[in-house]
Amino acid sequence: MNNKLIRGAALDVFSKEPTKESILFGLDNLILTPHIAASTDEAQLVVAEQIALQISNYFKNGEVVNSV
Repeated sequence: MNNKLIRGAALDVFSKEPTKESILFGLDNLILTPHIAASTDEAQLVVAEQIALQISNYFKNGEVVNSV
């Protein structure tokens, strides 16, 4: 990042969270955000709809997606 071999990046996951200190802080070609994207009301609604659709598709068609 310092020598611009990688021109830019965005990160939202760190080895220790919340991250209070990092050698990455202050780099002008890096965007750092907290790992909270799924914590919005809108994101929770979308996830709930996706889960309901997946369950419905399983019972209707036997379709299994995103299984772990």
